[in-house]
Amino acid sequence: MQNEQTISENYVFEVVKQKILEIIPDLNEDLVVPQKSLVDLGLNSIDRADVITMSMEALNTTIPVYEFQQGIDIQTIVSILYKYVGK
Repeated sequence: MQNEQTISENYVFEVVKQKILEIIPDLNEDLVVPQKSLVDLGLNSIDRADVITMSMEALNTTIPVYEFQQGIDIQTIVSILYKYVGK
C-alpha cells in the first residue's frame, strides 16, 4: 500500500476496482467505472459487503457501516473510503 499521506482518490478507486474484480473475475474491467453502482455490476448484497470490507482492509481503515447506503455508485464509495484513509 502507498504511504497514507500520498494516497490519492484514484488509488482508492483502483483498490475498489481490484476488489470488485477479485469477487467477480469474469467481469470486464472496463465496466468498472465510478458512475456504476455495485448492483449495476451484478454484485449481490454479500458481494457488496465483501468489496467494502476488503477495500477497508487494503486501505487499513475502518468506517461505520451506516456510511455505505444501498445503491450508491462506486465514486461515492471511493469518496467515503478516501475521507477516512489516514484517520
